[in-house]
Amino acid sequence: MSERIETELGLLPKDWNLVPLGDLLYIKGRIGWKGLKKSEYIQEGYAIINGEQIKNDEVNWATVGRIPKERYDESPEIMLQQDDILMTKDGTIGKIAYVDKLPEPATVASGVFVIRQNSEKLNQRYLYNYFRSHFFKHLIKSRTEGSVIPHLYQRDFKEMLIPLPKPKEQETIADTLFSISRKIKNLESTNETLYNLANIIFEENIKLDNESDNSISTEIGLIPSNWQVVKLIDCLTILIDNRGKTPVYVEEGIPALSAKFVKGGEIIRQHQMNYVSHELWEASEKLQEKDIIMTSEAPLGELYFVLGNTNYYPAQRVYTLRTDKAILPPEYLYLWLNSRYGKYLVSRRGSGSTVQGIKQSELKLVEVLIPDEKTIERLTPIFQDIFKKRQINFDEIKTLKHLRKTLLPRLLSGEIRLD
Repeated sequence: MSERIETELGLLPKDWNLVPLGDLLYIKGRIGWKGLKKSEYIQEGYAIINGEQIKNDEVNWATVGRIPKERYDESPEIMLQQDDILMTKDGTIGKIAYVDKLPEPATVASGVFVIRQNSEKLNQRYLYNYFRSHFFKHLIKSRTEGSVIPHLYQRDFKEMLIPLPKPKEQETIADTLFSISRKIKNLESTNETLYNLANIIFEENIKLDNESDNSISTEIGLIPSNWQVVKLIDCLTILIDNRGKTPVYVEEGIPALSAKFVKGGEIIRQHQMNYVSHELWEASEKLQEKDIIMTSEAPLGELYFVLGNTNYYPAQRVYTLRTDKAILPPEYLYLWLNSRYGKYLVSRRGSGSTVQGIKQSELKLVEVLIPDEKTIERLTPIFQDIFKKRQINFDEIKTLKHLRKTLLPRLLSGEIRLD
């Protein structure tokens, strides 16, 4: 291991340099008088990115705004290039995105910086990982702490220091971290495909209102005569409802799962969860594998199928549904509730004009369509295989994210050297 010495940023290898960012960066933002009014946005035009489209270190291109060509052309200094780094400078300061692909010409709104290296001494992808590190987050905090309206200025970057190994080592560090990130993105993409596949297969096989000689009329439409419609409560062995029982939160313990952490079939932003005591968790009905979490409001009807980790405490605005496996498989019930039919049937029993929610008494009465036994037996192994593959991928994603989080500070401080 090479010798490390004490610096302004802590212990760093003796052969690394500390360099002010201002000497290495091209950094531009939209000039104030060129700011856009809401009325200037159009349906079709050139893409413009604001802070809301920067999430999870990437740009959500599906939600970008649109501006006329003349407004795009007037600011060539902020026309995006591949490998640019975007950073928010207002609102939530320091959110970043790496433009690894540029699907169309694009620019940025007034709350976003465009950053790229302008020196051969600095690797752009190394710079991106520096912006994700504790070094930079600490510097951001020191510049904005105590401000009434936090804001990041171009001049703030000039004196910020970056630990700088030789270009070859920067490249190796960046390649290592990007390789992990690429694997995570590939697994996330695979899981999204599997999620969509399960829903497509379900809706192709479970259909209402197909009129035939053996169809019968029910409260939800025409169905085959050997299928049946039952109430949700008849498909459950238990319905856990901790709504209205605000727990006492503690520093460490069991994560409290509330509605804001359930989205798109996943548990999100786990690092923001509160915790309840082990005593409260032990005294409560614990989650089991294949339980279904459903949000009761804000938003209504988001679902999560529990596999793997069951150590959560169902807290605010969620129900836990435990399927009676003698009636139907849990995977089927999840996909029914997640189908367009299930979503409609849940929604129509909801109430509230501003924020729609559903009472337990109404949820119990939601209709569930149960096919004949042969259909269930044919589809269940397919769904079980898809759910199992998704969970294996989720576990690997969790491991890779932990590895990346652990490696990042150690690589950027030279504690681990990659020769």
